[in-house]
Amino acid sequence: MNKQLWSVGAKGGLWGTLFFMIFFGLVYLIYGNPFLPIKSLDFFVYLFAMLAVLVWHRLRMPGGFASRFHLWEGLQITLATGLVMLALSVLFIYGFITWMAPEVVQAYAQYEIQQFVAAKAQWIESFKQDGKDGVAIYEEVYRNYQKRDWVAYLLIQEIAQKSFLGLLLSIIISAVLRK
Repeated sequence: MNKQLWSVGAKGGLWGTLFFMIFFGLVYLIYGNPFLPIKSLDFFVYLFAMLAVLVWHRLRMPGGFASRFHLWEGLQITLATGLVMLALSVLFIYGFITWMAPEVVQAYAQYEIQQFVAAKAQWIESFKQDGKDGVAIYEEVYRNYQKRDWVAYLLIQEIAQKSFLGLLLSIIISAVLRK
């Protein structure tokens, strides 16, 4: 394990988190709720951060962008970038929904429940395909949906999505930019 590569990745993660916070804030200012489906565009923030840190690292190497770059070096840098971004963005989101704008959690919960209710017929039909009482299952799921701890749900969702995204992007970007 090369500490210099992890340091480069961590610095990239700090910059990436800053861009994520700006993106998150802009979505909040424009749409009033940063957890609407538009938030999925934060994929591009992660992509940009990982690409930028690898390109920056290659340009700093002797020989510039044409220098030799191993897959494992790219993986170390991008994994460090992704881990730092994951940790700091989850902490930022927790702080945001706890202290800055806790009303967005309730608004998001109402949005999700509204989407669930709007697709009631499809859900019931889907539940009936298993040979069970679709209406009863729908009602039970609906009650559980209303009792859900939405703060924990949002944080777990963020951790799961960004962990998978970070790992996938690390592998792809490192493989593409290696030489």
